[in-house]
Amino acid sequence: MIENIKPECPVCGNIRDNASSDELMCKKCGFEYAFVKMFAGRHSRQIWSEIVNEKKTKLRKKNLSELIGKRNLFLGRNSVAYMLPETNRLALIDGSGKILFHEDVAFYDSSERNSLIVYKNGKIKVTGDNSYNQCDTDKLTDISHAICAPNCTYAVKKDGSVVSVGLCTDKNIKNWKNISCLASGTYHLLALSKNGNVTISGEMIEQSVIDKILSWKNVKAIAAADDLSLALFNDGTVSFAGRENDPRSEAENWTNIADIAADSSYAVGLTNDGNILLAGKCKAYLDMGRSAAREWKNISAVSCSRSGICAVDCNGKLYMVGNFIGDIPKVEKVWNDEISAKYI
Repeated sequence: MIENIKPECPVCGNIRDNASSDELMCKKCGFEYAFVKMFAGRHSRQIWSEIVNEKKTKLRKKNLSELIGKRNLFLGRNSVAYMLPETNRLALIDGSGKILFHEDVAFYDSSERNSLIVYKNGKIKVTGDNSYNQCDTDKLTDISHAICAPNCTYAVKKDGSVVSVGLCTDKNIKNWKNISCLASGTYHLLALSKNGNVTISGEMIEQSVIDKILSWKNVKAIAAADDLSLALFNDGTVSFAGRENDPRSEAENWTNIADIAADSSYAVGLTNDGNILLAGKCKAYLDMGRSAAREWKNISAVSCSRSGICAVDCNGKLYMVGNFIGDIPKVEKVWNDEISAKYI
């Protein structure tokens, strides 16, 4: 029984080298019967298919375990960026589909009006609106992490202290120590310390919200948007701090979470087995397709803009929903051709 088998591995999708046209094993994933062309019969073909499915499941779990929760995907108002695996190279695709690569990158962040790159050498470059001098970061050095907050750039230095450029509403942040990363809402700033505690600075925040955030311990990741704060604990559970009766507080029922994100309407959870959970609700005309993110499977990374959600699955496919200034189909095509096919 001769089958017309495509010259690509059925497990990982790797295209066979023409120079190795007689070789059966895939050099990328190691499946020894990847390029078989002949079967003894239908039963033989069925056994091969079952083996392929088993190998695909194992590879998917392996990819998920290696990539999930690394926060290497970044969605902005009009761009999507990805830190290429095992490199310090950032791929940035704007809304028109134009792709740019940045080298020696340690971290990236984007907001509605600004974007920034933290480089391996500790320098930082901010672009976009400079109404409050939030782009004037030339004098900042030894930076390990930074975020674009409303009218301000906040940065964590390698010694764990925090500095700011622009309209900083609370000068007391200069006293923060041992900080690893930050997250910002409209009126508040969260800081995760290296020992797993969280602190908060901001305006118009109820004392009960502040008290809850300060009580968080053993936190591995934080997220914030508008008027909510999220914490992901080491045990895979999530805590919410914000308005009373906010439907996004349902995130506190989640378990087995690998990463969290948030936008103006939803708290977003990425489970360890690659599913997307959403807590929150909004009217259909405001949802803009975001609720469809619940249907995504085998996801390894997720990110939110103010009103958008994007994700990448373990095979490198990009998903985007919500408000995005640009041509989503074109961005997805450039992603598949230039990022997924070559680097993931």
